[in-house]
Amino acid sequence: TSDALLAVPESGDPPRQLSAKPCGMAPPRLDGDFVYWAHGKSISRVPRARGAEQERARCSDWPLDLLVGDSELFWTNGSGVRALPK
Repeated sequence: TSDALLAVPESGDPPRQLSAKPCGMAPPRLDGDFVYWAHGKSISRVPRARGAEQERARCSDWPLDLLVGDSELFWTNGSGVRALPK
């Protein structure tokens, strides 16, 4: 088995790998264009349609949860709530 982040098509086609980096404690979150996830003390995103992974934040504590707003990405950790533009 793999700890990679996978996309599972609704069509029943085989899963495809979005990133080799595993998910952390926060579950992945989606918006119209990207999949966001925490891994270690970082938060990354990758286009849903395929493309290069982009690191969005390096955190001082492990991200515990993510929320994707209209224009910002929010996360919680042991120090409170943080945000940055998507």
